[in-house]
Amino acid sequence: MMLSNGKTGLLPRLAVNSIRRNSAVYLPYIGVCIFAIFTFFVYGMILNSDVTETLPRAGYATMLLLIGQVLLGLIMIPFLVYANSFLLKGRKKELGLYSILGMGKKHICRMMFYETILIFLMVLAGAIVLGLLFYRLLFLLLLNLAGLPVNITFQFSGAAFLETILFAGFVMLLQLAMNLYQVWKANPVDLMSESGKGERKLRFTGLWCLLGLLATGYGYWTALSAKLDSNIFTNFFVAVFCVVMGTHFLVTSGSIMLLNFLKQRHGFYYRSENFITISGMLYRMKKNAAGLANICIFSTMVIITAVCTVSLYLGLPGLIRYRYPGQIQAQFLDRGENSFRERDLFREEAEALAGQTGVRISDYRGGFLGEEGTAPGEERNLSGEEGTVPGEEGTVSREGENVPGEKADLPGEEGIASGESEVVEPRVYLIEVNPEGDEEAVKEFSGQLQQLFSAGEGFLSYMDYGEAILEDKSMYGGLLFVGITFGMIFLICLLIIMYYKQIAEGFEDRRNFDVFKKVGMDEAEVQETIKRQIRLVFYLPLTGAFLHTLAGMHMVIVLLGSIHLYDQGIMIGAAAVICVLYAFVYVFCYRRTAKAYYRIVRHSGN
Repeated sequence: MMLSNGKTGLLPRLAVNSIRRNSAVYLPYIGVCIFAIFTFFVYGMILNSDVTETLPRAGYATMLLLIGQVLLGLIMIPFLVYANSFLLKGRKKELGLYSILGMGKKHICRMMFYETILIFLMVLAGAIVLGLLFYRLLFLLLLNLAGLPVNITFQFSGAAFLETILFAGFVMLLQLAMNLYQVWKANPVDLMSESGKGERKLRFTGLWCLLGLLATGYGYWTALSAKLDSNIFTNFFVAVFCVVMGTHFLVTSGSIMLLNFLKQRHGFYYRSENFITISGMLYRMKKNAAGLANICIFSTMVIITAVCTVSLYLGLPGLIRYRYPGQIQAQFLDRGENSFRERDLFREEAEALAGQTGVRISDYRGGFLGEEGTAPGEERNLSGEEGTVPGEEGTVSREGENVPGEKADLPGEEGIASGESEVVEPRVYLIEVNPEGDEEAVKEFSGQLQQLFSAGEGFLSYMDYGEAILEDKSMYGGLLFVGITFGMIFLICLLIIMYYKQIAEGFEDRRNFDVFKKVGMDEAEVQETIKRQIRLVFYLPLTGAFLHTLAGMHMVIVLLGSIHLYDQGIMIGAAAVICVLYAFVYVFCYRRTAKAYYRIVRHSGN
């Protein structure tokens, strides 16, 4: 099968036929590549859009999207390289056969180059088409979550298109370089035999198991002892790194140690139902344990990302109310018992202003700061709030400063004498108003309300936090968008790993099926044995993911506390529901991917 220069046109046809013949492994890989590049393209379209630059309060959302795009690249590049390794592993026997039949390594490498070009064009075309179809929908989702204007005109970004081409090209060239290196250094016999090899086995399993226990334990301890301080984000990444490394070492080494321990228990091991299961499990774990570790890690990432996203979505109204109990806050100095007879008039006039400007007042509260009981005629007392409202600067502080209004806190006010010896300390009266309606109408209402309040007796300050509230909603909306897209990415990565693992083990277990039949087991017994092994193998990562989530919930609660989300009930409830839902999704996906495994195994001996 020596190829002359005149027959090199055969190589592109071989590349096309190879992709078509191995569609069971190529199509899922091409699909996940399309989704990854599509997401990267959408992020780029939003970031490079002229519309984004002109939107008010889009700064936080833009910053988060930029961070998300960088993280997307850092996550997807190693994952796509990992997925590509499954493709090459399944094709090494075919490439070895080409070599034995006379095709030189130069021609094999050229054929693989054509394959890469073809896949690159398919992936890029699919990603761009999907991006153009769904870009507007995803952009509208971001705008809605971020509370930004949605009546805008969408534009195509040439810069985003170029960035996407460069990103996709870099990924494909990196994979091609790794594939060419492996083919070039191997001889035909190695290629023929290596396709049946599993993942590289670790030596010194006892040492690696110990390191896995230490790393996981330290990661758990870091998560469980986390505090809301300046080191919280550093501790988060340390905990994630330790748990990831510990999971890898424990699954690849600890599982083998456990199975070897059971194998040494002769009374347990040499039972018919245990002998085949344990020996088969030992074979599987030695060859494919790294894939299980990745399934466990991606499962944890899916659950944690979903918990954070759902908790933020459900807790956002309470979070905004905590940071800004009233959008509009006005302070007055009370010098005596009768000085606030006009406060009821304030409310009446405020409601009249709201009617004139087309605004609805959803909440109007007033009370004295730092006193128990309810202010007369008002809905609630403002005493007991976390922190106070300083009168001198006209800004709200919720960090626990002392309540203003003491004699030393109000310049020039040392109390009012009553008689000869009694001194009445001045008090600060706070009014909080939450208007609702069109943004421009609310601004007009706020301007007129400020004029009304500033003419009142004892007026100290007036603050409108409307712009700050909208900026916070923009930032949190950006977080929600990034969380939703990354949760989808992690889930798809997980499905691809599960699928490829079933495919790889299916081809490896073909021979085992025949051996089991030859030793006297009927097909029903063989299938039941293999089902038991698969269930044990694929439920192990799910159990590990739940343990990681349980250990990490305290750090999740602390991290969300850094953005002033303190409702632990929402977080714990979200975690419980998501774990249950994820278990159903995981089992469903396992059963769907297991069908591919059984189709391969049932063709044994054919």
